[in-house]
Parts: sequence; C-alpha cells; structure tokens
Amino acid sequence: MSKDTTKYTLTINIKRDDDKALVYYKQDGERFQSNCTIKLNVETTYKFLLNFRPPLRIKSGSLKNNGLEVKEEGFTSESSSYCLLWTSNDVVVSKNKGRENFTLSLTVPDLGTLEIPLQLKFYDAKDKSHSVWGNELHHIEFWMPSFED
Repeated sequence: MSKDTTKYTLTINIKRDDDKALVYYKQDGERFQSNCTIKLNVETTYKFLLNFRPPLRIKSGSLKNNGLEVKEEGFTSESSSYCLLWTSNDVVVSKNKGRENFTLSLTVPDLGTLEIPLQLKFYDAKDKSHSVWGNELHHIEFWMPSFED
C-alpha cells in the first residue's frame, strides 16, 4: 500500500429507500459506547449516500460483514459520490435500552480499508412512532487526515 497524506472529508447521508425519508438519531449521553444512536427499522432497505472531498474510489463496502452494492453516483476532480444499499432483514428489534455497534467498512484501492463505527437501535418494521423520535439525521461528517500503511 502507498502512503497518502491528503486530508479527506467524508459526508454520509442515510435515507430509507422506500420513501426517501430521513432517519433519526437521539443523544444518549455517556451511557453507551457512543453518545449518539441512529434509529432504524428492521426489514427495511436503506441508502447510504457517501461523498468524498477530494475524490476517492470505493472498490467495495460492507455493513455488519455483509457485502453492499456500491454504485458510483459521480466522480469529478473535486469530489466523488456513491450510493450503497443495505437491507436490515437479518437484524432483530433492539431490546429496551439496547444498542448495536456496526462497522461500515469501505475498501479504497491502493490505500486500505476505512472503518466507520455506527451505533444503531432497531425498531419493528411498522414502527413509525419511536423510530422517529429525536432529531432528523441530515448527515454524518468525518475528517480523515490521511491513509497510512
């Protein structure tokens, strides 16, 4: 692998694929591994929309060790964008006060693997009340100083 000293920004948007609705998150304080929890429904397909500045190529992606379909949406000299689809069919409804820690892994050719930790809580597929309490998740932003060997 080569060494890349470029500083990158990754912006992630997560939306329901069925109605393009935003997902929600809640502040948990310090009770869990992360202080924010993203709320999702089981048996639902989600779009993970990724934007890199400056551009990076994504070879593959996975969430909870399940391969994701990676679709390049755009690539310019300034940025690159991708859509990854994930269906929560193999996930169970979270227990009361339960949280799931998933890793979104992205393989970047010649640079390595980018691992993004996500703290999630899952609700029944038909739940439209608890799963939308909290704040709309507009995006998650990561600053990556560089990829190194």
